[in-house]
Amino acid sequence: MLSPKRTMGQYSTPQETVTYMTKNLLKYLPSDVQESKILDPCTGDGIFIKSLLQSGVSADHLFAFDIDPLTPPPDEKIHFIQTDFLKESNAEKFDAIIGNPPYKSKRQSSYLLENKKYLSEEFQEVGIHNLYTLFIYKGIQKLKDGGILTMIVQDSFLSNVYYKNFRKYVLDHTEIKEIILAPRRLFHKGKADVRTCILTLKKRPSLLIDRNHTHTMRLIDRLADQEYTNPPNESVQYMNQIHFENNPNYNYSINVPIEILSLFHTPYVPLGDVV
Repeated sequence: MLSPKRTMGQYSTPQETVTYMTKNLLKYLPSDVQESKILDPCTGDGIFIKSLLQSGVSADHLFAFDIDPLTPPPDEKIHFIQTDFLKESNAEKFDAIIGNPPYKSKRQSSYLLENKKYLSEEFQEVGIHNLYTLFIYKGIQKLKDGGILTMIVQDSFLSNVYYKNFRKYVLDHTEIKEIILAPRRLFHKGKADVRTCILTLKKRPSLLIDRNHTHTMRLIDRLADQEYTNPPNESVQYMNQIHFENNPNYNYSINVPIEILSLFHTPYVPLGDVV
């Protein structure tokens, strides 16, 4: 029988991955990080909050949400609220958001079925295909302009046609700083066979009309181990975000040569239309 956390699609994140994500998040924040408000919207075992505390972030500036009434606060001094982040209506904004949201599709999740009407209205812009995309969408909305979001999520959104609107929303509202395809067996200790990636975004100012077409993303192909800081050179690619915007269905292509991508950027007639 599955535990409540497994039923919700929650998996504990390995410490090495948490440590990298924490350091990566903090490097994008102002030098006076103590003034930054950081949120983990699905805190679970609290490993991200604990890592931030160990990195020297003051508990006064850490916020943690969790829907499970049995989840204890990660630390007595932080701001902890037992709440459903996807239904959170507070106008409060954050400088940074970090975490590992639940992965459950609408066919697997009782939460998505029970809240279908509300979620269909609130998330109609991107669709309600999986819980983790809803957390990212809501997270972007809860960020201040220029705020940073880093989450480890299932990588199905990268090219699956059902996530086309979600990919476009991310491209329209953020600068993608980094996408790392995490090791395939990252969650095997938790008995979860799920492919994941670490996604790091910076929210564009809401009044910004002209995009920064010189923005470069750091893309890292599937790693064998948690070697995020020093990945093999052949795994790393730097690419202008405009290439994702020009891809069919806004697909996020990792480690595909630009020469190949450019073939898909010119107008063509799909074979299905010919047939």
